[in-house]
Amino acid sequence: MLEAYKNFWLGYLDFYGRTKRSDYWWVVLINGVIATLIFLLMDLLGETKAAGFTLTAFILFIAATALPTISIQIRRLRDANFNVAWIVLKATPLTVALWVMYAFPTRNSK
Repeated sequence: MLEAYKNFWLGYLDFYGRTKRSDYWWVVLINGVIATLIFLLMDLLGETKAAGFTLTAFILFIAATALPTISIQIRRLRDANFNVAWIVLKATPLTVALWVMYAFPTRNSK
């Protein structure tokens, strides 16, 4: 488990290597637990200055794991014999949601 997470960080620029299925899911689990713990801490602290710190910690965590996450996902897609272009589907729901919001009429100011 820890070896898989270590490899996740060490292979952040390895887009052509291989990643075992179990290693991928260990990384997903560990990152999910870390994110959940940060959210729980934010909830426990309420609206204090410390809550702002935990929000900053969460944003930094997401930023730090973005490239290694994309890298491991591309490796898993390749290992499963899928085209890496499928990774674009991750952004699709957000893009569609934004297009829908852009199509809303302008609200009148009162």
